[in-house]
Amino acid sequence: MRSKAERPVWINERTAPGQVTLDGKTYTIGKHDYPCDEAAERDVIGSLLVAGEIGKGNETLMRIPFLHYDDFFFLRHAYIFRAMERLYLREHQIDLATVASELEHQEKDGQTYLARVGGAEYLVELTSVLAQNYETYAEMVVLRAIDRAMIALGDVIADIGRNRRMEMREKLVELQRTVQNLTIRANFLENRNTTNSYDALAAHAEQFNRELQEDDFQPGISTGFVSLDKVTLGWRKSRLYIFAAPSGWGKTALLLSSALKALKNGQRVLYISLEMSLPEILDRFICIQGSVNGSHLIERKLTPDEVGRVRQAMQEIREMRESKNFMIACMRRPTLAELRAKVAEFHPFPGIDVVFVDYVIANTFSDPTNAEEFAFVTAIYSELESIKRDFDIPVVAATQMNSKWERRKGRRPEMGDLYYGKAGQFAADVIAFIYQEALASDDPETKDAEIILRKNRSGPMNRDVTIELKWEPEFTRFSDGPNPAPNAPRQIDLGEL
Repeated sequence: MRSKAERPVWINERTAPGQVTLDGKTYTIGKHDYPCDEAAERDVIGSLLVAGEIGKGNETLMRIPFLHYDDFFFLRHAYIFRAMERLYLREHQIDLATVASELEHQEKDGQTYLARVGGAEYLVELTSVLAQNYETYAEMVVLRAIDRAMIALGDVIADIGRNRRMEMREKLVELQRTVQNLTIRANFLENRNTTNSYDALAAHAEQFNRELQEDDFQPGISTGFVSLDKVTLGWRKSRLYIFAAPSGWGKTALLLSSALKALKNGQRVLYISLEMSLPEILDRFICIQGSVNGSHLIERKLTPDEVGRVRQAMQEIREMRESKNFMIACMRRPTLAELRAKVAEFHPFPGIDVVFVDYVIANTFSDPTNAEEFAFVTAIYSELESIKRDFDIPVVAATQMNSKWERRKGRRPEMGDLYYGKAGQFAADVIAFIYQEALASDDPETKDAEIILRKNRSGPMNRDVTIELKWEPEFTRFSDGPNPAPNAPRQIDLGEL
């Protein structure tokens, strides 16, 4: 079933010009000649009923997960398919008798839905079809539904444009939101995973053989650190990475260093800053790229050699931006809808390979609902998880530590030290902490930093792995340590227990 957030305006045979509600807002829809395919709708319903008579109705329904009742134009077909969905969700078998019974027990205005669809006679009539390619017919039904939605969407966009009471910022968010659901729906249909095991295995084998021939194949985008790549296999699609550290311990530096590495490798990067301004970000990029002392740059007290490195770094960063691969968005306390709209803005063109979000706490977002803080942070992590899945991209986010860590004697961070840890633990695929002994112990002689992984879903090393990095505070930059290999957990001899 489609989630509430994914439900479009349902255009059906009874849709008339007037007002409709979409995502809680009212818009005016005009009169149109909407496309439909009654034969395809009949063939899909009939195929499901015929399959049900040999005990395979539920199995057949599972093979068309992209089809929903509100994709049907003719109400009688929508009612029948909705009854099938209800039976499937209750783990009841779909067949003629069960569908007729389900429709008989549902009524509106004193009339059962069985009577509304034309009675049991119409159900029997539908079983006369000989449609073998029901998946193709299901696609045709959805395509016509998307066509209708596009037509209606034109009216919605026009309504947004006519609304003079809306701020331009609000209009842009509404525009992105209305288009986004339809885009995701169309993309899912275009790139949907087949549920036929034979076809799926054949496609998987073809992709495997193709990747096997690539000498430089990588499962994910390089993080910029050899040691981190060995553990995470890079930034991988549809995964959420969370890096936590106290203020001033290098969260932004880690994300910026990784973003620059991705850009150098030709990846398309969207860097979303929820705290820093564009000049501040560019200064940090210049320091990392050109090995320029940050204090010297801010004070404009640079040696001739540093001036040359600044200019060279500026030129290299300018070329990255001109390539359309480098997108920076500075957003002050956006709503979650605005964050998603920003990703959607860049995703179709030029496209995004990885998104960095710096950084995620309750105070860097606006909450129109005024929810309790833990609930709001949970919603933030949930939205990041949804973005990585819906756009099929890696999302790398920085966040804070909680107050318990400050009070604990043994200061090496554990999973529970994550900012509102329980909220992030379920959403993230990888959870890591940036740890600097020099800052924890006030020992300026200690230069190395560590990345401590506490969760690494589907990685070669599951969790509790320490990675040593070199920290160069004058350049606000991380780089691989002297031994770019992760330190796995110590193996305990059973004799010690």
